[in-house]
Amino acid sequence: MNTDQPTLPVLLRRIQLDWGMDSAQMASIAHVDAATFESWVSAKSDDAVDASVPQPTVPPGMDNAVPLVSIYTRLSAVIPSPEEQVQWLVKPHSAFDQNKPVDVMRSSLANLNWVAYFLAYAPTSADSLSLN
Repeated sequence: MNTDQPTLPVLLRRIQLDWGMDSAQMASIAHVDAATFESWVSAKSDDAVDASVPQPTVPPGMDNAVPLVSIYTRLSAVIPSPEEQVQWLVKPHSAFDQNKPVDVMRSSLANLNWVAYFLAYAPTSADSLSLN
């Protein structure tokens, strides 16, 4: 198992802390209940794992976390400040018919993936994301 990269549970907790959201808010974005989200971030991914056996990149049942991590990773690359990332999440955006990206993310799993896709292919500056 590659220990250079943070595990999915570690990334989810980092997102939660950086964006100042509670488990219920994060769960609504990931389209799971709060207990499921809490089980994700409390998972001990490296306990009792045989390092000689290849492990899945995404643990079973955590597929909905992937677009959320993608959104966070892309925003972090373009907008390093967590406070400014949150500003982007809660500001109406023309790419989403003047809806707030966070509301689009919460509206459906398909739309969570759409926001991840949008950011993956958006130009690489904060200005291009209409932050200012």
